[in-house]
Amino acid sequence: MRKRSFSIGALSDIGYVKKTNQDRILIEIGEEKFGEFGLFVVADGMGGLSAGDKAGDIVIAEFRSWWDKELSLILNERKKLNLNIIDKKLNDLIFKINNKVMEFSRSINKRVGTTLSMLFIYRDQYIIKHIGDSRIYKINEDMIKLTKDHSWVAQQIRQGKMNIQEAVNHPRKNVLLQCIGIKETLDIFSKKGQVLEKDIFLLCSDGFYNLLKKDEILKAVIKYEKKYENPQKIIDKLIEKVKERGAVDNASAILIYHRKDEEKTNLFKRLREIIDL
Repeated sequence: MRKRSFSIGALSDIGYVKKTNQDRILIEIGEEKFGEFGLFVVADGMGGLSAGDKAGDIVIAEFRSWWDKELSLILNERKKLNLNIIDKKLNDLIFKINNKVMEFSRSINKRVGTTLSMLFIYRDQYIIKHIGDSRIYKINEDMIKLTKDHSWVAQQIRQGKMNIQEAVNHPRKNVLLQCIGIKETLDIFSKKGQVLEKDIFLLCSDGFYNLLKKDEILKAVIKYEKKYENPQKIIDKLIEKVKERGAVDNASAILIYHRKDEEKTNLFKRLREIIDL
C-alpha cells in the first residue's frame, strides 16, 4: 500500500527592522494507516498593535492543544476522520481563539491582533481556515492563491477601484478589515479541496510574499521536483532573498510536499528543531 508522507521546509525570521518577531508558525504531523496527515498554521501578529506576538502565541497554543487533545480523541473514536465534523470544530476553535485574544487585550488595556492562515491535510483532502492577509498557495506547474486577503487594498482591487501596482504603494496597504482579536464577529474564509499527486502548498506571512516575485517562488519550488532539493534549503534561500531586499517585516513560510512512497525521515525530531528556532 502506498502511504503518503510529508517533506517540509519552514522558517520564521525577524528581519532587519522590527524589534521583535511577531510571526508564529506551527507544524503538527500525525500518522494513520494511509500515511501522514498534518496541521499547518501561520499567524502574523499585528505590527501596529501592541503585544502582537502574544496574540500569535495564543493562536499556536490553542491549535496545539486542539491537536493533542480533541483531534486525538476523535481519531481514537473513529477509523476515518469526517472532514465536515473537523471543519465545524475548526470554526469553533477559531471563535474560541478570537475570544481569548480579546480577553488578553482587555487584560492589558491595549488592542491586540493577529492574522491566521491554517491548512489541514488528511489523505487526499485539505481544509483551509483563514483571516487576515497571510496567504496559502497551491503550486502545481502554476502558483495559485487559495486564500482571500482581508485587507483594505485587496477589497479596493476586487471592487475595481484600484490596480495591483497602486495597492503596493498605497499608504493604507497594511490596513486589515479582519483579524483575530479585534471584534467578536468573524467572517472566516473557508475552503475545501482535493490534494493532487504533485500539489505543493505554501503558507506565508506578508513579510515573505511582499518582497518576492511569483516567478521567483515558483522557480525555486519547482526545482525540488527536478533536483530533489531539500525543501528546507528552498525556504532558507527564499528568506535570504527577502533579507537581501531589506526585510522590513518579519517573514515566515511553510513549504509542504505531500507525496506517496517518499522515503520516511524522522519528521518529529526535525520539525521540533524547526519550531524551536
